[in-house]
Amino acid sequence: SHAAIVVLLLTISPLAMNELGWRYYDTGGNFLDKFHPSTLIAFALVLFPIIAARNPLSASIAFVERNIKLMPFVFAILFTMVYAAQLLGHSFTIFIETFLGAVAMFVLFSSLDESNRRKLALLLHLLLFVNALLAFYEVFSGFRLTPLVVNGELLDEPRATALLGHPLSNAMAAGCYVTVLALGGGKDLPRLLRTPLFFVFAR
Repeated sequence: SHAAIVVLLLTISPLAMNELGWRYYDTGGNFLDKFHPSTLIAFALVLFPIIAARNPLSASIAFVERNIKLMPFVFAILFTMVYAAQLLGHSFTIFIETFLGAVAMFVLFSSLDESNRRKLALLLHLLLFVNALLAFYEVFSGFRLTPLVVNGELLDEPRATALLGHPLSNAMAAGCYVTVLALGGGKDLPRLLRTPLFFVFAR
């Protein structure tokens, strides 16, 4: 289930969701259209044990106690949601997807043991490497896995969309990955692979 979240997050981009009729980026659509599948799975995995418990109230209290350090952040998000919806008239779904979704994933991944964390880290390396190779292929071939379509308009974009979709998403992911490797991260990788990966993503 944790691996499924990582795979969905890094292989189904918002652009791909739009192509499949999931109106994640575009205006309109229903409430669930504004949530990535990985976020929905994360919420389900966090909330189902609480709802299915014999005493949901006790389970909720126990959950809060286990994650008490996250509660100020959660309260700040809820306050921002209410402020945006009631005073500014903005949609609050973006706050659920972006911030509460991140909280749900943090709760799930922080409970993993070292062995499973290493497996997920290796999966993350693999998916980012595949994304980088696909991006190189797109740039040199002109092929696009997912066309860059915004509000129904096809944009003429020379940069790659690859697995992560928007060119800026790819650039941000590559930049973060290079920074992690430069600062000594990726210790779960063989030492001989770290330097080649650094130069692949640095390009």
